[in-house]
Amino acid sequence: MQRSRNSFVSLHSHDGHNLDAFYCAVEKKEVGLIVIHEIFGLTSFVKEICEYWARKGYQTIAPALYDRYEKNVVIPYDDDGYIKALNYKQKVLNWDKQLLDIDAAKKYLLENGVKKIGIIGFSWGGTLGWLAACRLSGIDCVSSYYGTHIFQFKDEMPKCPVLLQFAERDELVPKEHVERIQRQHDSLIIHTYPAGHGFRCNRWRAYDANASAIADVRAETFFRQKLSCEKLS
Repeated sequence: MQRSRNSFVSLHSHDGHNLDAFYCAVEKKEVGLIVIHEIFGLTSFVKEICEYWARKGYQTIAPALYDRYEKNVVIPYDDDGYIKALNYKQKVLNWDKQLLDIDAAKKYLLENGVKKIGIIGFSWGGTLGWLAACRLSGIDCVSSYYGTHIFQFKDEMPKCPVLLQFAERDELVPKEHVERIQRQHDSLIIHTYPAGHGFRCNRWRAYDANASAIADVRAETFFRQKLSCEKLS
């Protein structure tokens, strides 16, 4: 198991924007993951996800995508927080700008010795992972957990392998949308779970430990295959 050194770092997007990111450095530097947060911001859950994958030997970095609107945004995982988070997302939402910030995280990993880069995203971040696979260069694979708006961008074509994991009781992503995405992209790997939206987040009411464990194993297998890295845990 790898030991990581965790810190906040500064990223610089191509349009001149500066943003923070949570970064976990590990001794093995050849593979890295960009972790894309949900609408609640760069929360303790997102940091734990970075640390989880760092222990498996990946350099990980989570860009703070709300920095374009306000610094240090962390929103509680409760009903009031959910409403607040939706409002924040609408204020900052600009898919192209968010992709610039993700690209800045990619650049940071490359500058720190990473040769292959994957993305893991949750909900809003899951959609951004899909868009990164379709629009950015230099991304080797993407694992998306319950990407909320992927259906909106289903006509776009990924440039790299993509793993999509959805919830079968997701009030935000209808079953019909998942089936349409699969029909349109028959090479995609798609798994579904008898759970609700947000099942991977242990702070959220829909958290499902069993579905989370299975989904993480599948993501790890996917990353190991697509990034050609050995299992280190």
